[in-house]
Amino acid sequence: MSREPIQIEDHLGAVSGLEPLMRAIRSVAEVAYRRADERSEPLDIYEAHISRMLRGATRELSATERARLLGEGAGQRTGVLLVGSERGLCGPFNEQALDTFQRTLDRVEDDGRHAVPLVLGSKASRVLSQRGFEPTFSRSLPSFNVPPYVRVEELALELLELLAGDHLDGLCVVHHRPAQGFEYETVEKALWPIEPGAADRAAPRVPVHASEDLEAFVRHLVTERFLVELYDAVLHSSASEQLARIRTMRVAVDHVQDRTDDLRRELQWARRHAETQALLQVISGFDAMDEPSDG
Repeated sequence: MSREPIQIEDHLGAVSGLEPLMRAIRSVAEVAYRRADERSEPLDIYEAHISRMLRGATRELSATERARLLGEGAGQRTGVLLVGSERGLCGPFNEQALDTFQRTLDRVEDDGRHAVPLVLGSKASRVLSQRGFEPTFSRSLPSFNVPPYVRVEELALELLELLAGDHLDGLCVVHHRPAQGFEYETVEKALWPIEPGAADRAAPRVPVHASEDLEAFVRHLVTERFLVELYDAVLHSSASEQLARIRTMRVAVDHVQDRTDDLRRELQWARRHAETQALLQVISGFDAMDEPSDG
């Protein structure tokens, strides 16, 4: 059934009105991506410095002290933290991370440990609930913006409280990180137990002068290392989310433009059809006037 020109014009106006909004969302995402990308390099430098200090400080600890302060040892409850998005409009961003998240949960269970699901991001939390997961820990993240360091610090301290109690004794995180171009990939890394890492011979050695309370000093370094590792995951996830949103909005704009072109062609045909019908009616009226009357 063909539509009237006025109906097509209304539809055309509604569809074409979406394009400026989509372009604005893409522009905001591009700015947020650049901000996230700019923060990556100084964070890497700080993480390397903290790691060198932690390696130096832990040399002074006994095996028992290391195990207690760094969380070493086999645990039975391992948290799997999914870093997703706060909002939508980012394509299959959350669904792709969920595939790796599910595999990680399965692997933890196969190893004989209890897997505890945790999540950052309201949209990701809703997607998890739709799949039947009930996260023990669920927190929101800023929308369309780079999460501030102080916000992630709050989240890190909450997670450390879970690790310090009987709730968790291990933690890994699943998140996206930028790849080439506008692509991103899903990765998994361990956050707890803390692994100081092997010494980098190419890096300058940082002398560590232990304070009177070495244990307190190591605890501080462990907290900082945990925070930096978590912020690194959140920052890379945020950058990847913006890449996903940029790509999604580009595809959406292309679809809107294609649909707009189709509607314009439909409108032209409907107007010509309406003009033809009107002309035929006029001609039919003249023909009726020329017909001889029966009287």
